[in-house]
Amino acid sequence: TKPFVGFSDMIRQIKKPFSALENLPDFLWDSSKNLSVIDALKKNETLNLRKTILLAEERNIGSEIRKFMIRPVLTQIDAHQPLEYLTEMRQVSILFITLKPRDCSYSQLITIVNNSYQITCEIVYKSMGCVNKIILFDKDVMILVIFGLRGFKHESEAQAALKCAYSIKKFVSALDGVLEVSIGVTTGQVYCGVVGHPLRREFTVIGAVVNKAARLMCGFR
Repeated sequence: TKPFVGFSDMIRQIKKPFSALENLPDFLWDSSKNLSVIDALKKNETLNLRKTILLAEERNIGSEIRKFMIRPVLTQIDAHQPLEYLTEMRQVSILFITLKPRDCSYSQLITIVNNSYQITCEIVYKSMGCVNKIILFDKDVMILVIFGLRGFKHESEAQAALKCAYSIKKFVSALDGVLEVSIGVTTGQVYCGVVGHPLRREFTVIGAVVNKAARLMCGFR
């Protein structure tokens, strides 16, 4: 089949600025505020795609962003090590959590999501777990929790994952405005690492174990 009209031209135009970032060092994004970094960012044409990176550097808000980053990534950054060193195959335990709110206003939804997130973090952090991401869909909220990441490995992480799942379901279900909570728990080998374009990278886990946890979460509500 032929490509859409203009699609090939668009790909050629964006390929150059995208590839320009492939060899940029990680410390460029982690440095404290200084003129050399800001000047380098201003000259990079790729920032036309995400100018908020330059704004973040100019305002020196790195310390504020840290609270939204997963702990293994922070450890790597603080050690001035490339994020690629986090890439590995690793045995972990996965918690896939979904909660369905009742019909409510946007302000009420924000309160429900915030309270659910805080409860989940408080429970899993006590057992050396990491909340990897929280995603809002049109009808529900999904939270991914990982046990056994680098620096947070222990012998009973599968047991800890099951106990945390029970506690999360108990306390989140009791929140006002939460209609339903479902959790899938699995253990096995996964790919761990930082993926994505340099302007939109994230640390994640990929594998059959993750998919199975998601299916369990959806299948047992």
